[in-house]
Amino acid sequence: MKDYHSVLDIALLGQALGLSMLPPRSDGSKAPFSEPVPDSCDHQDCVDDHNSGKEWGWRHRQHCRAGRNTILRWYKKQHQIGVGVVCGSISHDDDGNGLEMFEFEGRAVEDGTFKAFTKAAKREGLGELIEEIRQGYEERSPSGGLHWFYSCPATKSEKLAVNEQGETLAETKGQGGFAILAPTPASVSPDKKPWVLLHGGLDTVVVITADERDALHALVRQFNRGPSKEFLPPKKWTGKGRPGDVFNEQAEWAEVLEPHGWEYFYTARNGREHWSRPGKEAKSTSATVSPDGQLLHVFSTSTPFEANRSYNKFYIYAVLNYPRPDGQPDWETAACELAKLGYGSPRTAPHSEVVTIRMSDVEPEHVDWLWGGRLARGKMTLVAGDPSQGKSTFTDDLAARLSSGKKLPMSTTRHDPMSVVLMTAEDGLADTVAPRLLAAGADMSRIEAIIGHRHEDGFETPISLPEDIPALREIIERLKAQILIIDPLNAFLTGQVDSHRDHHIRRAMHPLAKLGEETDVAILLICHLTKNAAASPIYRVGGSIGLPATARLALLVAKDPNDEDRRILAGLKSNLSPLPKSLVFKTVEDSETGASLIKWKGFSDLTSTDLLATSKKERDHGALDAARSLLGSILRDRDVPVDEIEAEAANYQISKTTLQRAKQEMGVVSKRRGYGKNGEWVWSLGNG
Repeated sequence: MKDYHSVLDIALLGQALGLSMLPPRSDGSKAPFSEPVPDSCDHQDCVDDHNSGKEWGWRHRQHCRAGRNTILRWYKKQHQIGVGVVCGSISHDDDGNGLEMFEFEGRAVEDGTFKAFTKAAKREGLGELIEEIRQGYEERSPSGGLHWFYSCPATKSEKLAVNEQGETLAETKGQGGFAILAPTPASVSPDKKPWVLLHGGLDTVVVITADERDALHALVRQFNRGPSKEFLPPKKWTGKGRPGDVFNEQAEWAEVLEPHGWEYFYTARNGREHWSRPGKEAKSTSATVSPDGQLLHVFSTSTPFEANRSYNKFYIYAVLNYPRPDGQPDWETAACELAKLGYGSPRTAPHSEVVTIRMSDVEPEHVDWLWGGRLARGKMTLVAGDPSQGKSTFTDDLAARLSSGKKLPMSTTRHDPMSVVLMTAEDGLADTVAPRLLAAGADMSRIEAIIGHRHEDGFETPISLPEDIPALREIIERLKAQILIIDPLNAFLTGQVDSHRDHHIRRAMHPLAKLGEETDVAILLICHLTKNAAASPIYRVGGSIGLPATARLALLVAKDPNDEDRRILAGLKSNLSPLPKSLVFKTVEDSETGASLIKWKGFSDLTSTDLLATSKKERDHGALDAARSLLGSILRDRDVPVDEIEAEAANYQISKTTLQRAKQEMGVVSKRRGYGKNGEWVWSLGNG
């Protein structure tokens, strides 16, 4: 009876603190307790589960916290005996920090890994941080391992270290993860031992910064004993004494790293140099150099390099000094520059010249439409909308029609069945996507879903853009695919891409657009609208104006203001034709599969402006915000001619008056560059 009351007390305490509490199953599986999928919740996960006929699950608790009455029912009527918590942003504090569990497995305690970790933490100045975390909340797991809880700005579930057999030594439970808490009894665990609280409690969990979390994770990655893949540059340089090889032999790591803000930390007894990445207030290990001095093994995720990988000096040098727009280094230029510095055999850098073409020699091409005004071969189309508006169901309907050769909505043109490549991160393939496709009549043999990227060391990671575009090209060419659907785009952008920065998005989108042009594949990108309801429709797409700017076409999915059960597909932008007429559809439940299904209802006179209409005061305020964001983005790195700024503003329906207001508020400076006929006025964020 004592244990029963104690787990109930912990569950109620967590609920009062804003955590998403959930019991574990009592069958020894350590899985979260399943409950009926609510038909009243409008979150897309629950809508999809309910529509697909799934009666039981726990995804509801990943986005909707249980109330006090629900918790009392679990324990007093359903007699739950354990207690757990859903990690991530659903269990947040008043500042929006999510809950993350840091776990050392029992084998890590037994084999001395944990002891070595704590010793290294003191040496690196992380001892106080770890002690603060442990005092805030520490429990012993049934395996003899340790669980720590802390709150931080971003959370993730990932393996941090494994042993030689690939068994987990340390990992985290973050966004979407579930963790069991003390005092859950032994009967819940397959080890038949209880979870025991050692220090602190849910009400004393500490908050750590993103840098502190990165340092903690980087430290434990030093104890990863799994195979490490060495990243090497391609061997394109011919002849003896290749500059990259000579550079690897002769250069010092300080020459490579220090110009870019990296700082030497210390050299351990095993001969490994420890280096701290740029931007850290306090030094801690972000990477180590192998005892032979040849490779840099990176642990931190806050660098241009993938964590838990090793790189030679030339690779690091090329990435830091000569990055290309697609995120990959320019190996040829890096090698040429090293040759000029005396590394390797001299060689003249590749000759380049500005190429022109007389317009009379350009042969006009007609746009090859798959769906008139909306989707074209070799072009990128954006589909934007708020959550739960049916964007994914719409794209599944398109995939089904294209794969089976059905006519597209309100179109008289019929295409041959074609192969479709699908990248999805928000819907389960088995319980959501497949039922939708079947209900829509898809030829399932023509649709290929990308699961992820499996590395040689056994770790699986999601496809990352733009790094994995060569892999996408291989898949598209192998399948002879004619459409690529990415849902949603932001889920697949690499961590180095800030979706709110114009130049980041443009650099990431350029190689994707080039992929479409070179393979003639239509690319359909799904993204959300920003929360700035007052901004002009095109400016609400994604986090940066760079996203709609790089796409040739953009569509909006939004609720019909005259009928909340209907959705409107409206044109937002087209560089290839006039905006298409808006279409109407409804999402219904398929009578056979229970999956969501699109029913098209004809045309609508409503435009994207109508669908996102706001008051004049809100529109003016949103336009000013848009102008400020535009100026901050394009003036970030250089002075820009006024004509160029005004032309860019016009693309996003920002008037010259609004642009001038934003200029004055931001203190943007006008100055003359050059003299006479060759002179021009430029704007600058500098002091003039």
